[in-house]
Amino acid sequence: MSEPNRQPIRTASEILRQTAAWREMLDDFQPLAESLEWRLAEAHWLANGVASFVDGNVPFIVNNDGRLSADAAAVLFANCLEQPPPEDGIAVLETGAGTGLFARYFLDEFQSLCLSAGRDFYQRLTYVVTDRSPATVEFWTANGVFAQHQERVRARVADALQPATAIDR
Repeated sequence: MSEPNRQPIRTASEILRQTAAWREMLDDFQPLAESLEWRLAEAHWLANGVASFVDGNVPFIVNNDGRLSADAAAVLFANCLEQPPPEDGIAVLETGAGTGLFARYFLDEFQSLCLSAGRDFYQRLTYVVTDRSPATVEFWTANGVFAQHQERVRARVADALQPATAIDR
């Protein structure tokens, strides 16, 4: 009985030497915000907004479970207790809010903290939530993401690199 045709055992280095690599440069080194990857992501985001998250194409639950929002709300609440905020209100600006879940969970937690402590900080809060994608801001409204907090939220289309454009509109 003859042995089956066996391929000679090659080392990893031998295999790699025979591998062809694609060596076309698509984008040279430059600041991230000027890179091809950034421009492609920006074009996709402007066209699709939050739809990629909602459709499940982009994982996001791992960092949008409410824990970070609750921590941020607790920090703001503690700051309000330490240094009473001005009577004309408390302003929070979130840029690039994406799904809006961070803001929603933040508002839920901040409201709960204020109710539990009998403080009026929540009633004095204005939360300006922004995203560069008009489709995303429309999604928040169409799906009632901030419906429970509509008196406290101002949803705006704004570029995170120019946050002042979101204020006083």
